[in-house]
Amino acid sequence: MNIFNKKGFNFIEIIIFVVIAILIFATFSQLFSLSVDLPFISDRSKALYYAQKEIEKLNNTPYSNILTILRTNYPDDTNYDYEIIVNENSPQNNKKDVFIRFYFKDKPQILVELFSKFIKLEKVELCEDFQDRNWTAPPWNWTRNPKGQWDIIEYPNNSQNYRAYYARRQSGFIYPDWAGSSNYTLSVDFYLTSFLLNYSIVRFYGRYNNTTDNGYFVEVRTYNIWLIDEYTYFYLYKVVNGVNTLLGQYYLDYSIFNNWHNIKLEMVQNKINVYFDGGQTPIITAIDNQFTSGSIRVSVESQSLATPVYFDNICVKEVD
Repeated sequence: MNIFNKKGFNFIEIIIFVVIAILIFATFSQLFSLSVDLPFISDRSKALYYAQKEIEKLNNTPYSNILTILRTNYPDDTNYDYEIIVNENSPQNNKKDVFIRFYFKDKPQILVELFSKFIKLEKVELCEDFQDRNWTAPPWNWTRNPKGQWDIIEYPNNSQNYRAYYARRQSGFIYPDWAGSSNYTLSVDFYLTSFLLNYSIVRFYGRYNNTTDNGYFVEVRTYNIWLIDEYTYFYLYKVVNGVNTLLGQYYLDYSIFNNWHNIKLEMVQNKINVYFDGGQTPIITAIDNQFTSGSIRVSVESQSLATPVYFDNICVKEVD
């Protein structure tokens, strides 16, 4: 009997079998490796999400508050540690390189590292002294209403000092094309003239929307009744859709006619201060957070052509 009468595998079949076996092994090996790596991939994805979240927080943080945080446990997920490394790489200190790193808790291996560069933006500081005698010259293009009642004149005569000027029985206002900001001061020099029974009212607006009539303003009302009874009121209002709400007031038992004075309206976060004539202590302080940004405006109400109002050195300065 021939025990070898059954056909065996030829060489080509053996090669094919070996190749198929290798492919099957490789597939299962990859699947096994993937199943082992899945937890690590999931952890790394989560760490990447947290790192991006911290970058977003820094994008909304004042430049001066972007600071190094040494490695510590991440408060939003205690399975991770994180650190923020800040390098101020500019001689002018106006640029910061920021590295955000995430780790497994108490492990040396970095899971994720993100890099971002932050540049300190220059603060807005715009002042208009009207010396160019042009309503549309830099730094601002002024809107005037009524347009024909505003002018820029030399005052006093032969002083070579030019001021914005308004004199009319109805109310008038000016505002620039400046888009506005969040935290800033508005400072204005103003001069009110008196004539017996007449009164003058000026208003200085901040964080104001000239379209919706929303924002804050200081109102100065000063009276001179037959040169005997003189007094001045300062009011701080919030205006919402044309409706005024009183936030604070201050009183002087004399008028401030016929002299130059200064009002400064300061708005930082939710705190609003009003300063008068360079004083270091505000005459009015209020807390309100309804409006966080906006532009400026100056308005005036004069009782007659005999009581003109002058403005000068209208300045906006951003603050931290």
